[in-house]
Amino acid sequence: MREMENELEKNCVYCNTAYLAKRIDQKFCENRCRYRFNNHLRRKREQERKGINNMLKKNHVLLKRLLKTFKSQRKYSADQLRKLGYSFDFFTQMSTDANGEVAIGMYNYSLIQGKDELYKIEKEEKL
Repeated sequence: MREMENELEKNCVYCNTAYLAKRIDQKFCENRCRYRFNNHLRRKREQERKGINNMLKKNHVLLKRLLKTFKSQRKYSADQLRKLGYSFDFFTQMSTDANGEVAIGMYNYSLIQGKDELYKIEKEEKL
């Protein structure tokens, strides 16, 4: 870095071009590079968010379909759920009740893990 008449020689964070910075905290050679850099970060965050939302939606649809289609069988093992495409890494809430049962929430559906290691699907009814 070279200092010259209150200007510092720096490299742009986005395009790596050498430029003379007018401020110590300046990171970009011009506004266009700053806009492009920030837009790139925003798009990356949006893609991550979309991926998470898609997995949440997939889990929700699966629980809804299982509860609707197989009303008599309401308990499933973790392996059965995984084989059907459920991902235990994505959920909207998690809680433990007084009996020690773990409830994994997926919007208005819950997977409740019993002591038998099987999961029961329940739908929260809206008031």
